[in-house]
Amino acid sequence: MIDIRRILLIMLPAVFFMTQACSTEARAYVRVVQDEEVWWFEDGQGRRFFSLGVNCIGGCFGHAEDLPMESSRRQRIVSFLKSEGFNTAAGWSSPSVWPDFYVADQIYTGFQEERHDVFDDALWKERFEPCIREEVKPFLGRENFIGYFVDNEPRWNPVDIFQFYLSLSGQRPGSRAFTAFLKSFYKGSIQALNREWDCSYGGFEEIPESPPPKRYSTAMQQGVLKAWRNEAAKTYYRRYVSLLRSLDPHHLILGVRYRSIPDLDLFKTLSPLFDVDSVNQYNRYGNLKPEFQALYKASGKPLMITEFSFSGFPEPGRRSMLFVDVYSQENRGRGYKKYVLEAARAPFMVGMHWFFWMDYPKRNESDGGFLPDQNVGLVTTDESWTYGELAEWIKETNREVHAAHAAARSTGPSDPPPLRKSVRRFTPNLDGDTSEWPEQTAVKPSELESLRDAPSLRHTYFISQDDEALYIAGDVSDSHLDQPGGDWAWTGDYLFLHLSPEGPPEPNSPEKLSISIYPGGCPAGAQLRAVRWDGFGKSKAIPSIVAKRFKEGGFSMEAKIPWSSLEDFRPSPASPWMLTIGYQNTNEIYLASWRGIVFFPAL
Repeated sequence: MIDIRRILLIMLPAVFFMTQACSTEARAYVRVVQDEEVWWFEDGQGRRFFSLGVNCIGGCFGHAEDLPMESSRRQRIVSFLKSEGFNTAAGWSSPSVWPDFYVADQIYTGFQEERHDVFDDALWKERFEPCIREEVKPFLGRENFIGYFVDNEPRWNPVDIFQFYLSLSGQRPGSRAFTAFLKSFYKGSIQALNREWDCSYGGFEEIPESPPPKRYSTAMQQGVLKAWRNEAAKTYYRRYVSLLRSLDPHHLILGVRYRSIPDLDLFKTLSPLFDVDSVNQYNRYGNLKPEFQALYKASGKPLMITEFSFSGFPEPGRRSMLFVDVYSQENRGRGYKKYVLEAARAPFMVGMHWFFWMDYPKRNESDGGFLPDQNVGLVTTDESWTYGELAEWIKETNREVHAAHAAARSTGPSDPPPLRKSVRRFTPNLDGDTSEWPEQTAVKPSELESLRDAPSLRHTYFISQDDEALYIAGDVSDSHLDQPGGDWAWTGDYLFLHLSPEGPPEPNSPEKLSISIYPGGCPAGAQLRAVRWDGFGKSKAIPSIVAKRFKEGGFSMEAKIPWSSLEDFRPSPASPWMLTIGYQNTNEIYLASWRGIVFFPAL
């Protein structure tokens, strides 16, 4: 007779060992975990960490380093970063330092959203899939590897995506998918499509390779263009991530590194594909924007900021692509501490990655260089000098991060309901004197973004309308007017107004309005003017009348913006609008604004 108990006793150690081995294998890699409300990265030994990283450690190599870093240099770099409290070799860092840190890196496919048909199986088989298989090889089996960024600042412009697929031959896979999508979107009615596009197609089969619509109405931009953009993006990343997970099921997918706060529709479409969502967010005021909480609420996925920095070029008013110049190493340190600890105190954040290890090489503006942006590193270009004052701030901050994150808790809505206000009828004299403006047209700033302690400011903003124009004015304190000029005015001082529908826009109604009023200043010859902004880098001066008057400690300014110069924008009297009106003070490093809901009564 078989003694079952004896067999079990003999087998038990082996069963225990196998169970432990399986458990170890399951926990050998970094994952994301949530403890109560707080999200963490957790490594294979159960250590939880908030990712404090630096991009391009040792240089921007990515994961392709021709020769290992010289040993003494590697030791010097690793020792410095460890002493500062960094724990992650972030994007594009030298593989030579990987053994000493957690690692997060980007992989590539060579995909261009406005040139490659994501629905083309042959393109995937011949180009993208072989590329992805090669890209993952350096990371397979690495227990200290956090995960993959699958893209960096993709554009996914709805108009460009729409026009690319519209231009394809009807035999192309993308064109067939596009046509099927349009049939579904318009519920099989070519008449509905023609009305919205202002076209005269006889059927959906006529759409491939046809000219684009002459104009894109608000309904099209908010409807079919965004919906198709989302469909194309989802198809690409779903296929990409699916293959990536099959090749490497152990490591995390860290998202696409959006350029600043992403379009919420696109974000909600793509977030289910990733383990973590990543955003490159430069912010010279050092505050975690409330939009991050909105992103988390929409997805339930933890977030990380994968690029941020501050520069310390001493002269305000220079052209700055990154616009993070805060004029001193002390202010760089203050910015680091404020920004990183604000992120650490948010339970949904899991990391902050500084851009980047060394300063940019010195270049003149005529060669495409921008002086403030050269000083964004932890060390100088030749690594001969570390910024000691900045380093002390970083070291002190990084010591506090773990405890700050462990104590993080979400906060309920603390802001009062937005104020509601009617835009009154009033026609000013346009001489720069705001004393005549009625009290009912005035607002005081209620929101402040400031790098340093709250500044002493005296600001009042005004808005009114009449049959002919919209009027904007400001009475502000400013010790020095900064104006880099021309296309770089957004890095200077200005009065601004943003209007957007409070709820979904009405069909064919205007979508938004962003106007900046520039008071001139340095350099000599900078003119007063009004500019309309339609996205990053897209601006145009608009016909307007602007008047300014200096006073002790600042100036006052008035602007007349004719409705005719705003083309399609004229708010409906029945619609509520979210208004933000404020002033950017560049050299004092703050932005002060008022936000509320306004109505434009019929005139």
